Amino acid sequence: MDFSLNEEQRRWQNEARHFAKEVLLPASLKRDQIEGGFEPWDWDIIKAGSKLGFRTFAVPKDLGGHGADFVTQGIVMAELAKADSAMSKAFSQNWKWSHLIGEFCTKDQKDRFLTPFLKDDTYVIGSASTEPNAGSDNRFPPLDDKSAGFRLKAEQENTKAGKDGDWILNGDKCFIANGSVGKLFFINARSDFSTIAREGTTVFMVPLETPGFRIGKIFNKATRACRMPTWSASRTRDRRCAAVSPPNSVTSNSPPTRWVFAMPPPSMRCSSPKKKSARASCYGITRSCS
Repeated sequence: MDFSLNEEQRRWQNEARHFAKEVLLPASLKRDQIEGGFEPWDWDIIKAGSKLGFRTFAVPKDLGGHGADFVTQGIVMAELAKADSAMSKAFSQNWKWSHLIGEFCTKDQKDRFLTPFLKDDTYVIGSASTEPNAGSDNRFPPLDDKSAGFRLKAEQENTKAGKDGDWILNGDKCFIANGSVGKLFFINARSDFSTIAREGTTVFMVPLETPGFRIGKIFNKATRACRMPTWSASRTRDRRCAAVSPPNSVTSNSPPTRWVFAMPPPSMRCSSPKKKSARASCYGITRSCS
C-alpha cells in the first residue's frame, strides 16, 4: 500500500505550512502575551486564510469549494495546529458543516447559506451540541434510557392551512466553538422525548439573526501545548435558545426540511470527521513541541 501524498495533497500541505509559519505563528506568539479579555480573535487571519481556501476547504468543488477529502483535511489541520491549534479549529469547524450543506441540503438551503458562506470571508459556522445539564450523554446516550441525551426542546406549532407550523426551540447550549462570531449554527435538539435520543433528535440550522437566539458567557481556553497558552481564539461560549423559531426552510430531516440525528455504532465512534480533525490537531501540537 502506497501512503505517499499525491500532488494536490502536497500542494495544500506546503500552502498550510507556509501560512502557519509566516502568518499564524507570529500572531499567535503576540496573542500569548494578552492576559484575559477577548481580543485574541483575529479577523485578519480568518480573512487571509479564507482567501487561500482554508475556510471553504471541504465544500464540494462543483459548488465552488475545494472538495478536500478527509486525508487532505487532516494534513492541513496538522500544519495549522503546529502554529496555533485554536485558529486551526476556527477554520476546521467550517469543514464539518459546510460540506453537509453542500451534499445534503435542499437547493433553497444551499442558496440561503452556502452561497453567502462562499462569498463572505468572515462567515464562520458553529455547532451547538454540549448542554450544561446533559453532560457526556449528549454525544453517546445509552440506547435503553429515554431520559438520556439532549434536553434542548424542539416543538412544532400547530399546522396551519395544510402547512407545517414553525419549530420553537427552548434551552441552553454551552462550549460552542465559534460561538460568539458564527453566522450559522447547527443545533441538536430533542424533537421527540417519547423515544431514545438516537431516534428523537433533530438537527436545526439556525442563523445568528434568528429572533430569541442569544449569546451567553464567553469562555477563555488555553489553546496550544508546550508554549504559553493563547486565549480562546476559537471563541467558545454559551448559546441560549429562548423561543427560537427558525423557519421551516432552514431546519434540517430527510426529506425535505430536517435531518434526523443518527448516532454511529460503538465500533465507528472513533472514526467520525470530528475525531479525525482532533487527531490531526493533536499531531500538529506534538510536532510543535519537538
